[in-house]
Amino acid sequence: MKLQIPRSCVWLLALTSGPALGIWAQDPPQVVSGDPQDWPMYNRDSFGTRWNRGETILGVATVPKLHEIWRYATPGDVYATPAVVGNIVYFGDSSGLFHALTSKGRPVWSTQVTGAITASALVSNTTVVFGDQAGYIYGLERSTGAIKWKVRPNPSSIAEIWSSAAWVDGDIVIGIGSSSNLAAQAPGFSGSVVRISPSNGRVLWQTFMVSPLEFLLGSSGAAVWDTPTYDPATGLVYVATSNAYSSPASASSDAVLALNAATGVIEWRYQATAGDIGQLDQDFGDSPHVYSLGTRRVIGIGQKSGRFFVLDAYTGAPVSPPLQAVAYCQGTNGLFATAAVAGDRFFSPSQNCLYPFGPILPPATGQLTTIKSDGSAVVWSNLTIWDNAMSGVAVANGVVYYSVVGLTGNVIALDAVTGATLANVFIGWGASGPSISHGQVCIGTGTLWASGYYTPPSLVALGV
Repeated sequence: MKLQIPRSCVWLLALTSGPALGIWAQDPPQVVSGDPQDWPMYNRDSFGTRWNRGETILGVATVPKLHEIWRYATPGDVYATPAVVGNIVYFGDSSGLFHALTSKGRPVWSTQVTGAITASALVSNTTVVFGDQAGYIYGLERSTGAIKWKVRPNPSSIAEIWSSAAWVDGDIVIGIGSSSNLAAQAPGFSGSVVRISPSNGRVLWQTFMVSPLEFLLGSSGAAVWDTPTYDPATGLVYVATSNAYSSPASASSDAVLALNAATGVIEWRYQATAGDIGQLDQDFGDSPHVYSLGTRRVIGIGQKSGRFFVLDAYTGAPVSPPLQAVAYCQGTNGLFATAAVAGDRFFSPSQNCLYPFGPILPPATGQLTTIKSDGSAVVWSNLTIWDNAMSGVAVANGVVYYSVVGLTGNVIALDAVTGATLANVFIGWGASGPSISHGQVCIGTGTLWASGYYTPPSLVALGV
């Protein structure tokens, strides 16, 4: 279902859900950083590559010297992939405090918001945009941290923002989800995707993942946990969804969808698992990654089932049969967290539920699985016994980075070609994904929603 909000309703939404002071002030045109070393949003770019092509300091030759260079203590856990623009690091924590630090770890400003922050920020030339666990989306003044606007587009009482924002032609697009554990508190919840002006918080469109007819039949769920992606060539926003919360399962649950970027209309839908109301738990947590196979534009994405899908970016038709990249075991993560795409390789954080004792003995065994981008085969994998790979992956200058949590809490750096371990640095337990920028790896710690031993929450910077 696509919800077009009349202009009068947009004004009412903005004025009743956020500070009115300055909310309609005229901003200069919104742009994101063109510096190839910056990391301005969760996936680094709107294609979802998580690949920093501009990094020159960290590389295969220097990363073996990787070590902690500073740590900034926070009141809450840091789950976000930090954004880094112009040598300022932007991130939030689970206490609801959002931070801006210098690249040397010194505070610039901080801002308290309503709910816990687990999502990453998108940083434009004037505005910092992110969501919280209370379902609000914020625009902060980049230079001061002052709240410019605050909106809560999905009216459900259980709406939560786990998704981070993607940049779409001067606006931002973000997904809205919830926890299936809360579904009984608000029957009829539907995941949704919204396009918002970063200048003033105006909602341009909102598209719900459960249709009106499906609502009438009792369907709910199809939450959007992942971060959308966008391809200007196709004019489409890509997003993936969770399982349904109630029967019958929506046709948009456990699915990859393409939305018209201008209108929010669903242009195509590929449902990877039908009829899943939680008994299979085959969510998508990964972003749909946009890239080319020869002259063909495609989407690559991993699912908790352990399958890797390659779909035509224009039509959603499968380009190849799904690849069972890791084994599927009931209740395990498969290809769960956000992958990276660099060249002809897809680097996916995953769980190996068959090794060493199957899925029954925690902590889980993680695996970084490298897949040919055409979906034809696994190239190499890096197994971490009893250390689950739950973070997003980052790639820069021939090196793949991710964190593991379980018996240890380490950042691992691998040679992107061979899979050889270049560095394995203990930082403490958490599930934050790294960003790579200007010779630093920035990553968070904290275990409120992650396994492992208690770690004082912090933002950590690694360098050589």
